[in-house]
Amino acid sequence: MRYGIHGWVSQASGPYWKEGGKEISLQRFKRELELTPEQAEQMETVLDDFVLYYQTLQTQMDEVRSSGKERIVRILNPEQRKRFERMMSELQSRRLR
Repeated sequence: MRYGIHGWVSQASGPYWKEGGKEISLQRFKRELELTPEQAEQMETVLDDFVLYYQTLQTQMDEVRSSGKERIVRILNPEQRKRFERMMSELQSRRLR
């Protein structure tokens, strides 16, 4: 899973895994891999677990980033905070491109 699905999931980790994305994946796996009903049920469990694990990790990463940013802001003076916020905005806009 680490090497096979990871790249595929990380590319599609946005809306793909939300709003019915798992079902789309499951249907594709069923069709292209010709899964038996038992295999399909097991695959659904694996996908559910994987999605939950991925979302939990994403939440933890967001919390770590937020905490780190708050700690940085506390040590900066007001002018440095403005520049820091500007730098963070620039980084965010680059990621969205």
